[in-house]
Formats: sequence, structure tokens, C-alpha cells
Amino acid sequence: MSQTRKKVKVAVIGAGISGLSSAYRILTKYSDIVDLCVITEFDFDDTTSIVAAGLWRPDKHFSADEDAIQQIKQWFLATRIYYESLVEKGLDAQRGLSTNFLLKLEVDRNRSNDCFQDIVPFEILLSVQETQRLYPHAKISSKVQFASLTHAFICRPRIYLPWMKEEIVKMGGTCQVGTRVNAFEELKDFDVVINCSAMSAKTLANDDKMVPIRGQVTLVEAPWISTGIRSDFSSYILPGMDGTVTLGGCYQKGNDSYEVDYELKETYLSKCYEFAPSLRSARLIKDMVGLRPLRVGGPRVELDMVVVGLKSDRKLPVIHNYGHGPDGWGLHWGTSGTVLELFAQWMQEFPIK
Repeated sequence: MSQTRKKVKVAVIGAGISGLSSAYRILTKYSDIVDLCVITEFDFDDTTSIVAAGLWRPDKHFSADEDAIQQIKQWFLATRIYYESLVEKGLDAQRGLSTNFLLKLEVDRNRSNDCFQDIVPFEILLSVQETQRLYPHAKISSKVQFASLTHAFICRPRIYLPWMKEEIVKMGGTCQVGTRVNAFEELKDFDVVINCSAMSAKTLANDDKMVPIRGQVTLVEAPWISTGIRSDFSSYILPGMDGTVTLGGCYQKGNDSYEVDYELKETYLSKCYEFAPSLRSARLIKDMVGLRPLRVGGPRVELDMVVVGLKSDRKLPVIHNYGHGPDGWGLHWGTSGTVLELFAQWMQEFPIK
């Protein structure tokens, strides 16, 4: 008589882009043998991933060493290849993905993404004079050294994340909303945990490298805007394929406030209006604040064996996937791919019978 194999109980902590991508990748390959639950403290509409513009444009944010940079580069590249595959299959519009040109104003003589140039499909450097001719009405800061017109992807979170959540449920996954995990021991009944807890990893994984980077944006309806513009995190215009435009912003390290700063809003909107005066007539959709979960040195994506129980020698397998900072949408397919690889290795080494 044949025996039915016990299903592997998988808990995924976090329902942002990293958590949902990890759950999706695991279920795509193992839906017949896993019982997967996404556990999230916040509703799906309240995650930092929803606040984000969904930009893929590699940049340096992590103070990472050379080895880490090479790994981060591979994650960026994997996400780019995935986005390009959606375009090739004609699925980009359904997923909220658009291929954009992004004008980046550089205040240093060295480009902010020099180490990633070989994975950016397209880039043209422009002098300040050439940039001024493109935007004769704009007040370009005297600090700007040059500009780059580069290829970028923008994936709209309010389209992509609901699609991914729906696919997870179709494949048999479940979602537990409103539960905060304070210790891995709370999940000891699971066989393996995928930790995509963003800023909560600071306490949950005891990771002092985690730093909140506060971001604030204003989402407007402006379907006539097609080119993204970014000087730095203090002002940017990022259009999506759905006719909405994300206007921002800020990069406030260590600030964990979720309150909208209306004085800050006035400052970044005035900068955005200099480049695109027509945005003054755009319909306001929503002001949003999120905390980018930055990990100094780069995202943590690795298998960890965590002891659970004061009097227990049981070790709970935990695959970490957190610390993406402002690049969650640029790295998510790459890091979730590594999660899938680690999960497959664990399945081989620790088979569930």
C-alpha cells in the first residue's frame, strides 16, 4: 500500500514584494508537496512595497563590499531578465509593468551606479547644457555635474501585488493577516520559515545592521507623463503604465515616522513642478509613507538554523530574505530565486517523510 507523503509546512513572514515573491516561487515548483502560509502583521495595502514606485534602476545604497556588490548585481540582473520575459510574452500590461526612460541628474562626477553599468541595457550621458535644452523651463541645480538618460522598468505595486497574491491562493497557499511574529519559536510547528520581515528583522533576527529609511510620496493621476525624472531621493517623477505618477520624496535615515510631513510634501512637489509644470493640474490620489528596510552591507539571503525552545535542541530552518532597502522591486526576483535554491537544497538534505 502506497504511503502519502507528509506535506512540508512552510511559513513565509511578510507580505511585501520579497515575501510574496518567495511564496510564489516556492509554490510554483512545490505546490503539490507544501502547505504554505503567508503570515503578515499588516494588510497587503499597508506594506512599504505598496508605497514604492516599483522602480528597477540599479544603484548603490548598501555600503557593500565587492563580493556583496557582485551578488547584488546578479539579483538585479535576474529581475531585469524576468521583467524582459514578461514583455516578450505580452504579459507586461497585465502585471503593471512598463519600460521607461529615466533622466537621472548626477551631482557627483562619478555616476551613482557605476558598478552596475554592465547590466543596464541602455544609457546616454548628457551635459548640463543638453539637459537644460530638454527642459528649458526647469531650474537645474548648480550642483548637477551631468545627467544620464537610462533604461528603467517601473512595475506598479497596486497591479502586480494583488495578481501575485491571487496566484499564491490559486496554488493552494493561504494568508494570515494581522499576526506579528515576535520570535521564531512561535512558528515551531512549521517545518521551515522564510523570513521576509523587512524592518521587523531588526528584532526578530537580532540584526543590528537594519536601518529604516523613511520615504514619502504623493501618487497622482497624470497619464500624459511618460519619462521618469530623478535628481536624487529628494525629488523624482516616476510614471506607471496605469496613468499614475509617483512624486517624491525623501531618504530619511533612521526616521521611523509614518506621519505625512506636509511641509516636506510642498518642498518635493515644487521641485517636481519645475520639470513638469502640468503636474500642478494632476488629480491627487494619495499621500503615502513607507520605511525602506535597508541592511548595511546588503540584503541577507541565507539559510539559518535557529534554536527554538529554551530546553530544546531542535533547530528550525529559517531562510532569510530581507534588507533590500529602496531596491525591493529591483532585486525581488533575484533574491526570491536564491530563496528557491536554498529551499531546494534544504529539501534534499532534510527530507520530510
